[in-house]
Parts: sequence; structure tokens; C-alpha cells
Amino acid sequence: MTFPLQPDHEMNKPMKITVQVVSADQIRVPFQVGEDRSRTWVLSRTPQGIQLKHDHRHADGTPDRLTDYGGTDAGTRLGIQLIFPADAQTTALLPEAVSNVWSLRLSADQKHLFYYLERHAQPRFEAAFDLSP
Repeated sequence: MTFPLQPDHEMNKPMKITVQVVSADQIRVPFQVGEDRSRTWVLSRTPQGIQLKHDHRHADGTPDRLTDYGGTDAGTRLGIQLIFPADAQTTALLPEAVSNVWSLRLSADQKHLFYYLERHAQPRFEAAFDLSP
């Protein structure tokens, strides 16, 4: 985690992602924080653009109450960065997330993936992942 830097933050644990290509139109990225394996990023190709959804599950596999939020990058890409403003489904599920913008950025050498979230145009969370085998 690169932001926030508070040592007691719930996300301040070892993080790991695994990229799983499901089909030509979908990639799933399980995201582990410490021993918590409840999160998966789902990237899907849609007619509107590339969609990012956050799939949260309980240990038994049932969906969490707060799941399937995110947005669609509708061509706002900046080089090797995708930008996902909160969509209507997210706003209905989490009204406080109406201004959320997530981004995924691949380093120029394609060895690191950066996940970033801002709310009200202020940084909220950032993590960097080493993509080396």
C-alpha cells in the first residue's frame, strides 16, 4: 500500500493479486489483503468501454451487501491507465461514493500495476503490485 500511510489502516497488510483471464471479454483479479480473500476486481469489455466492478464475498461465497460497485472507462484512457468514474449502480449502493474515481495504471516497463481510488478529487487509497512471475 502506498496511500494512506497510517500503520493501523485496515488495508495496511500484505497484499497480493492474481490475474485470471476468464474469456476474451473478462479478466478477474482476486485481491488478497492479509488473510482476507473476499475481494475480486472484475474487468469486462462492454459496448460502453472497459468496466471495473468490485466483487466482495463472504467466506462461504455468498455476496456481501456491498458488492458489484465500480464504473466504466469510456475512452478516458491516459496511455496505459484506465479511469473508472463511479456509475449509477455504485451511487445507488453507496451514495457517499458518488464522486469515486478508480484507476488502474500499468508501469511503462509493465512490471507493476497501480490501483488508485479518489473521492471528492482527493486521494483515498493507492496500492502498487509487482507483476513479476
